[in-house]
Amino acid sequence: MYACKGPFSRGIYAYGIRVHVDHIAEKTPRGSFSAPLCTLKQICSEMSCKASGEEIAHETTLSILEKVRSYTWEAKAVLTLAAFALEYGDFWLLAELHHSHDHDQLTKSLEILKKVPAVIRPLELQKRRQAILELNDLIKATLQVIEYIYEFEKLSSYDPKDVPALSVAMEHFPVDVYWVIRTIVACTTKMNLLHHDDEYQQQDLSPYSQKIQYIINKYKIQLILCKKQIEEADAYRKLRKLMKTPTEIMEIFKALIFSRDNVLPQHRFLIFTRDINVQPLIDGSANKTV
Repeated sequence: MYACKGPFSRGIYAYGIRVHVDHIAEKTPRGSFSAPLCTLKQICSEMSCKASGEEIAHETTLSILEKVRSYTWEAKAVLTLAAFALEYGDFWLLAELHHSHDHDQLTKSLEILKKVPAVIRPLELQKRRQAILELNDLIKATLQVIEYIYEFEKLSSYDPKDVPALSVAMEHFPVDVYWVIRTIVACTTKMNLLHHDDEYQQQDLSPYSQKIQYIINKYKIQLILCKKQIEEADAYRKLRKLMKTPTEIMEIFKALIFSRDNVLPQHRFLIFTRDINVQPLIDGSANKTV
């Protein structure tokens, strides 16, 4: 998932267009990893050579969802992004080879077939600079959405009763993954139109950027709520365990009064904070402050 963005980012630097690539950690798949190559090629085929337009993007997205129906929501999004990377990465790899003059006749032929020279000539590249930057940023944003979905999936082992915010987030997966895939479809169309003089401007990515950013902000808040609820659930379980052991009564008092951030689950306990004038506890046998 992470490696799919490397070739493009390096290609952009190579041609003088600055792109911030923070938070991109490229990982090499293990030798035992087996990619569903046929599925990836089917997704590539669905996205290739599509005209711009909302209705076409919608129909293509539904078709892709049908092909990956047996996968989890996270996997559906990852596979679509990986399929995009097959074409996206190849294009910029050829561009790098062209720039470094390290290519043979076969590479030159591939460059012509993929119309690489039509995009990477200095004047053409500068003319398309903003479009390329928008494309790069939007792909990074879709990856961020997938990373949030992955974080929520890792929390799925918790009881939904303890972490209601997690259930709310996961209920949004079908719609949000639809928008991730539809955004990748739009980015593919934009990429395919880059070698045309004017047509690439017809594919406006700003509505997709706004939608993806909305999802990111929503997930960011929801993840904070999940972590807070998990802390409360862990504190409750710890307190219950302590209360089953009479010899640990002082630990119970400490847990009630000096819990993390001075707050325990509001629906289970009274709230104690340092703002309340709590009298010190005295150990009567030793006449010492606890």
